Amino acid sequence: MGVQGHKIEMLFLAPRMMGLGVGRRLVELAVNNFEADRVDVNEQNPLAVNFYRHMGFVTFRRDAADDYGNPFPVLRMRLEGKSRMETERLVLRRWRDDDAAALYRYASDVRVGPVAGWLPHTSVADSLEVIRTVFSAPETYAVVLRSTGEPVGSVGIMFGDGVHSADIAGREAEIGYWIGVPYWGRGLIPEAVERLLQRCFEDLDLDAVWCGHYDGNMQSRRVMEKCGFSFHHTERGKVSPLGDLRTEHFLRLTADQWRRNRPHAGGGRSGACAEERS
Repeated sequence: MGVQGHKIEMLFLAPRMMGLGVGRRLVELAVNNFEADRVDVNEQNPLAVNFYRHMGFVTFRRDAADDYGNPFPVLRMRLEGKSRMETERLVLRRWRDDDAAALYRYASDVRVGPVAGWLPHTSVADSLEVIRTVFSAPETYAVVLRSTGEPVGSVGIMFGDGVHSADIAGREAEIGYWIGVPYWGRGLIPEAVERLLQRCFEDLDLDAVWCGHYDGNMQSRRVMEKCGFSFHHTERGKVSPLGDLRTEHFLRLTADQWRRNRPHAGGGRSGACAEERS
């Protein structure tokens, strides 16, 4: 892989390494460590085009040849929506190292992680490691209060080649979320999820988005229903990230359903907030 300035110049993987998440991790490192936000992709390589689209890149120009004069159509792509999105009360932005203390403050609460299948954070150092690994994914965002500038939760879009729970097709994704206990019941997570749905269906041109919750987590279920998701199916005997067997319920929202409901959507509606995967 090569990065020049703020542009990814080259990414190549041996065939045996494809589909393992290696390419996604390399792009994450380029984005987060070198602020790379552009890439040129051969339009005749649909595998590469779809890969970068799932990473959050969108086409802003199409040229008949590349910078070296090679006569094949090139899509000039850039990373959009990743750095910062806003709602009435929130800013959704990348997680930063200096967020570790705030992350630990909320993710260490035993009422937050276990219901979603992950362990409470044990230290600020633990939270920092999560920021640098799990939260480094291109479509994972800190939920930041506009009034205070403090991150109080996390939301993210997950694709078929990354960590997810639903059975995701090629043009689908899964949204996960959680928020700190002091901010439950304020409608902040529905507000954040609605903004992510806009990104999914307008920027990433997805066909459908999934959400899942473990049996008994009705707070998370209400968030999904508030945002327009409908029940799809239940899977029993699923192994959670903590290693126990659980029942998980899946809800789904298609692009057509979202567009039909769009006039009735609005950030900041009241409702229960709950913990879910991030």
